[in-house]
Amino acid sequence: MLDAIIVGGGISGLRCAIEFARQGVSYKLCESNDHFGGRCSSQYFDGFVLDRGFQVLLDSYTEVTSLIELDSLNFKTFMSGAMVHTSRGNRFLLDPSKDKRKLWAFWKMLTSDVGTFRDKWRLFRLKMQKGLGRTQRTESASVADYLAGSFTSRFNSEFMSPFWESVFLADLQSVPATHFFELFPFFASGSGGLPENGMQAIPDSMVDLLDKNQLVLNKAAKQITENAVEFEDGELIAAKNVVLAVPYSKAQDLLAADDKNHHGRKASCIYYEAPEPPFELPILFLTGCDQKFVRTVSIPTNLHAGYSSNGNALICVGLAPGLDANQAEIRAETKNVLRELFSAVVDDWQVITHMQIPDALPPIDCKPLFPPDSISLCGDYLSVPSINNALGSGRATALRVIETL
Repeated sequence: MLDAIIVGGGISGLRCAIEFARQGVSYKLCESNDHFGGRCSSQYFDGFVLDRGFQVLLDSYTEVTSLIELDSLNFKTFMSGAMVHTSRGNRFLLDPSKDKRKLWAFWKMLTSDVGTFRDKWRLFRLKMQKGLGRTQRTESASVADYLAGSFTSRFNSEFMSPFWESVFLADLQSVPATHFFELFPFFASGSGGLPENGMQAIPDSMVDLLDKNQLVLNKAAKQITENAVEFEDGELIAAKNVVLAVPYSKAQDLLAADDKNHHGRKASCIYYEAPEPPFELPILFLTGCDQKFVRTVSIPTNLHAGYSSNGNALICVGLAPGLDANQAEIRAETKNVLRELFSAVVDDWQVITHMQIPDALPPIDCKPLFPPDSISLCGDYLSVPSINNALGSGRATALRVIETL
């Protein structure tokens, strides 16, 4: 009998498998899809690398850097900060400490009318503190409440709110401030970027650390018991321990949980190709909260030309929370907004595809699950969702299982 069977081949499940392999634990990992990585993955479509929605990897994620050499992924970072579209035109808000052109970035930050000097000083002070010491004071408040009490309304509307909405994929009034303080230190100390071959390079690098004979794709779990998993193809695999490394909604189903909450946080984006990018800098473009359709614009090919095989620019447009990219009228209105933002050159942009991702992040209010002792859970829904916490959960779960063997 196997020591453990892992159900789910996202980055949590893969990290769990790596720890088992290191400790000599016999295991099998089964993934229902035709690829590993779960939400942290990419599609390869018509010569383009399309990440599963707009994603970035922070080089401050210690669970990642302790496992993978980012240089081996040819990891490159975006400029820290954003280009912000306002009614007064486009503005830069940059972090001089992370920019190679420090004097230029400092001048851009100082002279930008996105935020007052007090806003920038408070953000700088929070950065230096890395968000520490504030959690207890805001334990019952939302991110929106914390931001409203700390910065001016224009600074929040033009920068802070749209940026953090793109992180949490939710109205900030519904996100506990503790989630902000959990993630802010990583943004404060690191920079966001992309591997050369897309976010899929992360799980692919993890798979390279494992025995491929212990990994199975296209194998969906149907039912679990304390010491076995029955799969949709009829096979029953017995093990001393079962690790559920699946999305929260799937874990609820397999555990037959009461009072199910399947309303994960959605993400919508539209991918375009264009003869030329609307801007050349590797930077995130924010539209501000007053814009009801487009929230972010990023250009992966400004970092890595290999995201496109034909030399055209690849543009990822992130839609505002609650919008459905599957709706033709939403896509049409998005194109109109992009035309207002970047002029008639948008008429030359061609849609590659659109993505509506139903479980881009787990629900904010995940109810606790109570599996039997021989069934363990791992996934970032157990804490504040992030790549770092997904990996940390997989590692910690493996160590707990190993203690029982």
